[in-house]
Amino acid sequence: MKLTSRLRSTVLGSTLAVALTLSGCASLKPKSPEEQVTELAGKRWAALIAGKWDDAYGMLAPSFRAVTPMATYRGKFGPGGWTGAEVFKVTCETEGACTARVIVTVHIPAITRNNKGLSAPVDETWVQEEGRWWFLDK
Repeated sequence: MKLTSRLRSTVLGSTLAVALTLSGCASLKPKSPEEQVTELAGKRWAALIAGKWDDAYGMLAPSFRAVTPMATYRGKFGPGGWTGAEVFKVTCETEGACTARVIVTVHIPAITRNNKGLSAPVDETWVQEEGRWWFLDK
């Protein structure tokens, strides 16, 4: 059976419309707390690695920012040296609080060989305040 060009276009258009509708429905599903914190922790580390201190500061819990000025927060960090960070696992054991385990890689020329860097896990606490997830610095 040979389809005419017009019929073929109609079938193709209908198939595309159904596919887009179904993919749109899937994207309406709200993200789990683990998914949200994974995304945010990744963005925070990307900001730190890039030296975007304002962006990283903006991800701190409002309660922390209320008592810690930006300059004080920035002063906690040395020159950086981070070369990578990967969110390994997020666990939300209680409502409104999650722990993100991030594998952070740092390059210290005096002790790292072959430019591979050193990697170590860092556990972070994320809390929900004002309906959003925030990094809680200790």
